[in-house]
Amino acid sequence: MHIGGFVVGGDCGNNYFAGFWSSHIFMQLLKACTSNNSALFYLGTPFCFPYFVETTDQRAFLKVSLSRRGQNDSYRNMCRSAYSAQSLPPLTKEEEYRYFADVQDLIALEKKKADLEVKLGRASSYQEWADHVGCSICRLYARIGKGRAAKRKMIAANLSMLSSIAKEFHGHGLSHQELCQEGARGLVKSTEKFDVSHKAKFSTYSYYWIRERMFAAVQKFQSILMDGRSLRRRVAFILSCKEEFHKIKGRNPSIDELSTISNIDIIKIRQTFFSVRSVRRPVESKYNDKHTGWEQIQGPESQSPWRGIWHNELKMELQVLFRTLSPRELQVLSLRYGLHGDEPLSLFQTAALLKLTHEAVRKSEKHAFDKVRKLATESGLQHYLCRISN
Repeated sequence: MHIGGFVVGGDCGNNYFAGFWSSHIFMQLLKACTSNNSALFYLGTPFCFPYFVETTDQRAFLKVSLSRRGQNDSYRNMCRSAYSAQSLPPLTKEEEYRYFADVQDLIALEKKKADLEVKLGRASSYQEWADHVGCSICRLYARIGKGRAAKRKMIAANLSMLSSIAKEFHGHGLSHQELCQEGARGLVKSTEKFDVSHKAKFSTYSYYWIRERMFAAVQKFQSILMDGRSLRRRVAFILSCKEEFHKIKGRNPSIDELSTISNIDIIKIRQTFFSVRSVRRPVESKYNDKHTGWEQIQGPESQSPWRGIWHNELKMELQVLFRTLSPRELQVLSLRYGLHGDEPLSLFQTAALLKLTHEAVRKSEKHAFDKVRKLATESGLQHYLCRISN
């Protein structure tokens, strides 16, 4: 009798008890294959029910179960479980030894598959994989499922650590979910690198892998953020010093003079200009051998790339400062200086538009500038204030 892709016993249809027992076995198989906590692929081996006979339907049944269970291995589901996972009991020493052996067997199978695909020059089928390993395809499915189930159990027993470790890295730019995601990657990696010969518990071993991945993610994020922000500030400061020198002397400063004015080392100034010099780098024409510079490709209304950098940096910093102003003060500055891209208005035009006296507008503007100057001085933005005042 065929039940769920398996042949059970002999002619079970002629015996009521045998038919009932076969149906009971099938329900147990179905329950095992849909359970999230069971190593379901043991069912492909004859250790559980010795009278199972492998059929083509059985292979398809196990293959469907394999692909269905594989969907639960994503980092997203693991991170989602990290928030709601109850504290599972830690793994015993016997469980660590058993799961370690199963995971190492899975890694060995995957390595053999990779070697086979290199040899074939294409993706291998499950049958070719099983032949290369030297076992039946049903046994291959069982070993794969056993290894994946062991890895899942090792991960599930330590998922609660993700949330607690992530709290140590709060306030460094990454959200709690992003930290848990990086920690989950470290947890998965620890299941593959764990070795029982080290005489350390898996929870202790995985703790350092989780923390290392979170720390690396924070360091990478901060390095990108700080490098870009510090470069923009340095460029804006050097340009402001250059323009101030040009106003006084009527010429551009040399690099030595610029270093003296800005109090920045000459090597640092050269490195800064080298980082952004690609904007002015000559462009080789495909129609002739001449080089076309920035002056040739920019339009009559184009602004200097340096000025664009300065304006973008100024806009970002002022947005932070303007959050401390009252609604009226912010409105007065917006109209007087065209902060939203509009034409700047005179004092009397602003007063008429807001239906205020020009003296009230002048006082609001003065109070707003006093606040901005104070906060800018505390934040080290004095090089912007001279440009705003002028």
